[in-house]
Amino acid sequence: MGKTTFLTELALDWCDAVSVHNHDHKPIFSDVDTLTEFQFLFQISLRDATDQREVIEMIKTEIIHMLYTDAKREETVKL
Repeated sequence: MGKTTFLTELALDWCDAVSVHNHDHKPIFSDVDTLTEFQFLFQISLRDATDQREVIEMIKTEIIHMLYTDAKREETVKL
C-alpha cells in the first residue's frame, strides 16, 4: 500500500530539486541531493505492466506509445 503515493511525492521532490525556479521548496524526502543526480525520471505504473520485466519495454509501452503517433514512435524508441 502507498506505492503510488510514495512515487508521486518522490517525483514532485525531484521536479522541485532540479528546478532552478523553485527556491522555496520544502522536500518530503531528506536526501534530495541524491535526486538531483538523476537527469531523467520515469513514472511507470506496475499495475499496467504485469507481463513485462524489462524497464526499457515498460518505458516504450507506458510512455512512448501513449505520447507519440506511429511516425514519431520509431524515432523516439531509437533515442
